[in-house]
Amino acid sequence: MASDLAQRAANEGTSLDQARFDAYAEEARRRLGGYGDDADFAFALADADGDGRDDTVAVTVDAALPILLPVRWSGYSPTEFSRTMRARLEVFQAAGP
Repeated sequence: MASDLAQRAANEGTSLDQARFDAYAEEARRRLGGYGDDADFAFALADADGDGRDDTVAVTVDAALPILLPVRWSGYSPTEFSRTMRARLEVFQAAGP
């Protein structure tokens, strides 16, 4: 999910803003159904190559994992996870003369 969100957001290029990030988070919650109700999505633009321009979008998803077994049987299984995925922004340049 986070990888898909990062790639789709990166395809928009540098026009990303908080409203677009909120729309992506809402779409992800719909796609996850009940599992997405308590999920947190954080988006950020970053300058990964240090040239002073944002060129990467990062998406962090924090969510609870579904527990399919009774707690006493699940042992030490994790109950939550956090994943961050990054994708390079797609910025097309006009052809030169």
